[in-house]
Order: sequence, then structure tokens, then C-alpha cells
Amino acid sequence: MTGARLGRFDFTSGTAIVTGAASGIGEQPAYGLARRGAALALVDRDAARLERVADTARSRTAVPVATYVTDLADDKATHHLGEHLATCLVIDNAGAALAGMFDQVSAEEFDWLPAVGFRTVVTLTRALLPTLRARSGAHLANESPPRSRVTWGGATGTASLDCWPTHPSGPPRRSSTPRPTGGRGC
Repeated sequence: MTGARLGRFDFTSGTAIVTGAASGIGEQPAYGLARRGAALALVDRDAARLERVADTARSRTAVPVATYVTDLADDKATHHLGEHLATCLVIDNAGAALAGMFDQVSAEEFDWLPAVGFRTVVTLTRALLPTLRARSGAHLANESPPRSRVTWGGATGTASLDCWPTHPSGPPRRSSTPRPTGGRGC
């Protein structure tokens, strides 16, 4: 059986939701989608930076740009957002990282990482799935890795703890990999 080829995506056919849109890997797709004529629903928890991105997108194109200040680590807020947005394209970029001395990072902050890095993908996808299935040719791109990262410095180097909330071969897995110092980040 051969796979079906997807036709060209019509960016002007609906609204593109971009999470993590206030900076970095979420900001740039927002500009690219606007250039291609997609109406935008930009989502982030940083209101000031999100509005700056929205203003920039509006200044470059005439497409509608809406902003949603939402902490996607909040399951109820994420589900509510997903239920109230109609879309044909989701670019999920929300992610998080923490840095600091191990004793400076609280248990709540450790719990927050997989909430942003994994659970939001699941919650938002579940909420948007009926809308996406109803739209022929709808797309979903999860660019947020299914893990969250925390790094902390110490006298001998930097350690990295990758937390995978799910693993196909069994329960969650944690690994600690020492990394040499030298001024480079993750």
C-alpha cells in the first residue's frame, strides 16, 4: 500500500494556533504563517512579549491576529482554550527549562516542567481534535519535545536531568548525564 500524498496546504483557509508564540521557536513560525496569509491565534503566558509579537505580525500583514495569555501548564485553562478555538493548523511550541542550583529549584518547579513539556501537548491536542478532524487537511505539529529539561551548575560541572513522562518500554525514566563546563548551555 502506498501512502497518500498531501496536497498543498492552504494557509488562508483558517486560523493557525501557535503556542509558545512570545519568543524563539514559537515567534518565528507566527511571522511565517502571517506572511502566508494564515489568521493567527497566538498563545503564551508572557503577555507583554506576546503582544509585541502580535503587533509585529500585524504590522507585516493584514491577517487577523488574536492573542491568548494562557499558562498551558494549567490543564483547565488549556482545555478551555482548545474548546473555544477553531483551527486548521496547530503549531505547538510551548516548552520550559529551569536552571539554578539543585537546592534552589523547588519540587513545584520540577513538577511544572513535564506539565509544560508533555501534558500540555496531550491536553491541547485532545481539546482540539474534534475541530481538527472536522477540517479536511488540518495539520498538527508538536515541536515541543516530550520532555522537559533542568540543568544545575556545581563545582565540577553541569548535570542535566531529562524527565520523560512516558516511555514505550515502561515507567518514566530519568537519567543524569554529567557535562563538562566551558560556558556552553544545553
